[in-house]
Amino acid sequence: MKIEKKWSWLILLLPLIPWLIGSTKFFYPKYSEFSDLTITHLPNAIYLLHSIKTYGEIPFWSDLIFSGYPFAANPLSGLWYPPGWVVYGFPLPFGFNLAVFLHLLWGAIGIQRFLNFQGLRQEASLLGAIGFLLMPKLFAHFGAGHITLIYAISWTPWLLYNYCANKKNSRWLISASILGLIALADVRWLAYAVLLWGGFVVYETFLQAKSYKSFPINRIVEIPVVLLVAVLLAAVLLLPLAEYTQLSTRSLMDLDDVAIYSLPIEELLGLWIPDFGGFAEWVLYPGAVIFCLGIYSFVIPSVRKKTMFWWLVVLITLLLSFGRQLPFYSVISSLPGMDLLRVPTRFYFLGGIGFSILAAFGLNDLLEREKIYRPDPVFFMTPFAAFTGFLGIGFLLVGQAIPENLIWGLLCLMTVLIFIAAIERNRNIAKVGGPVLILFLVVDLSLVNLQSIKMVKKEDVFSESQPVVEYLKSQKGIFRVYTPSYSIPQHIAAFYQIRMANGADPLIIKAYQEYFSRASQIRSNSYSVTLPPFSNDEPKTDNQNFTPDLELMSLLGVRFVVSEFDIPSFQPYLIVQFSDTRIYENPFYNGMAWVEKEEENLPVSSIEIHPNKIEVTANGPGNLFLSQTYYPGWVAFMDERPVSFTLRDNLFPILSLPEGEHVVRFEFRPPLVRIGLTISVMAWLGVIIFLYTKSFHEKR
Repeated sequence: MKIEKKWSWLILLLPLIPWLIGSTKFFYPKYSEFSDLTITHLPNAIYLLHSIKTYGEIPFWSDLIFSGYPFAANPLSGLWYPPGWVVYGFPLPFGFNLAVFLHLLWGAIGIQRFLNFQGLRQEASLLGAIGFLLMPKLFAHFGAGHITLIYAISWTPWLLYNYCANKKNSRWLISASILGLIALADVRWLAYAVLLWGGFVVYETFLQAKSYKSFPINRIVEIPVVLLVAVLLAAVLLLPLAEYTQLSTRSLMDLDDVAIYSLPIEELLGLWIPDFGGFAEWVLYPGAVIFCLGIYSFVIPSVRKKTMFWWLVVLITLLLSFGRQLPFYSVISSLPGMDLLRVPTRFYFLGGIGFSILAAFGLNDLLEREKIYRPDPVFFMTPFAAFTGFLGIGFLLVGQAIPENLIWGLLCLMTVLIFIAAIERNRNIAKVGGPVLILFLVVDLSLVNLQSIKMVKKEDVFSESQPVVEYLKSQKGIFRVYTPSYSIPQHIAAFYQIRMANGADPLIIKAYQEYFSRASQIRSNSYSVTLPPFSNDEPKTDNQNFTPDLELMSLLGVRFVVSEFDIPSFQPYLIVQFSDTRIYENPFYNGMAWVEKEEENLPVSSIEIHPNKIEVTANGPGNLFLSQTYYPGWVAFMDERPVSFTLRDNLFPILSLPEGEHVVRFEFRPPLVRIGLTISVMAWLGVIIFLYTKSFHEKR
């Protein structure tokens, strides 16, 4: 039974139902005990909600990690992307999971609309949409916690649909709005989206031009105009991020850092053999149905002519995924913005989209063709099945069991090959061919995705380090904690409002890293997303040979050092131990602020820390030292009058106090955030007014 096209997207909800049922749990990758969801997104959400509920403030600054950093400039803060705010309306982690599935559904509907506009059958459009919806690479990254990346990717199909289907003058403005949302969701994806959309615009324009003289140059001019408007729409993030990037360690990345996790050549087998529980960055598997129908679309000349752009997308992005193995990748890595892209294999998200579109065109031709095409397309699919079979035999010959993923890959390939051959030879089978292949694709991808994700109960995620954090919360005063062994996960620290001197985030202030390296005694010559770095990705043991400098740590406000390993010279400072977790108290701790007077550090009368403000009451004369990371935008007031301050170690604010008691207030007023917010609000209002006015006149 045919379903009206406008309602056919409802079918896309069905494959998501089993996942929604498990959405009260955290999704983790099978291969790891860590997820960026709990490392970054969850603590950011906890901090944001706490700031609003407790202080009634939207935080531009965060004091949770790195002794403070610019929260508003961090693209992972979740602050500036309105569709992502759905997370905060539901209990966590359900809010995160729901937001991801809604975005995947939105992206799949975009693919379906795009394919419908290309004139494909309903079954073909639905197959392409499901290929995106359940794409194993997307689900692997979901398990890895890269949720903002999924948000951004899910807008990409709408760029294509808008360009093809919208012939009105508003097309360029809607494209700019979509790119603006992509930048706000995850700025890393903006470059990929622009490459795909820009390439598609140029390709389609050349196809439609009848001659050189009739070439519509206005279509090409549309690209920089759209990009400029998108930048204005996302200025609230892009302006402060540009400053943050230059002041962060991100600017120090070399080729090895930019080309991290480049695709090993042997991982190409993942195109038709699923990697159960494999590393998210190297996942390529599109599904046996998608893979075989993709080959079909290349073999048939009439289909290949229609889909050549998408074959170029698949092949080019696959090539770029090899990263540092390419002799010219050093040139690519030096291009502006490449320090934001970093992982080469993420180019292949575009390849995954391309494969889904290719498969849809292949199925459309398969169901409509009346005669077998010679040479038979199945002939070109058979070598992949044969190779997989021989590989399985090879395992048996060396006395090893055949891996489960190899067996599943072979069974899926053989089933799809046989069924495609049957459709070619029996048109009665073609009548049910579309639904059967769609159902098989859902089963294949759902099983593969289940192998890449494990579900962890909420209580288990929040029960980590329970005795340690309860002890720390029982201690009076405001202080920071340093853990060289990552003994307190960031989401736990955020939940209990424990301030950390260490942390994990892709952006780290360069001046802070330089000081922290001296204080922790852990030096690193390469870019790292963590402080301290973990050379072997073993937090519990990697840094056991380094002894922190407690005097330097005291300037960071560190009162306690929490470690999974013994620090012999700290034995006199050991105050409590929970299982293998040791808590040492820093004898040099002076508080979060003090007054330096004649080589003596005097305590302040009081200190209050809000998300965007620190207020200190202290007696002079002397120099007020604040254990706070400096960043452009911090301003100081003494007794309500603006005052200047200097920096120690290019990091800590120092302010001269005259005689008597004074109230000193430090406020974070980042000018680029305010300028960017003004630009973005005006740009979005302009877009809304323009579209509303145009729609109103068209209806008249």
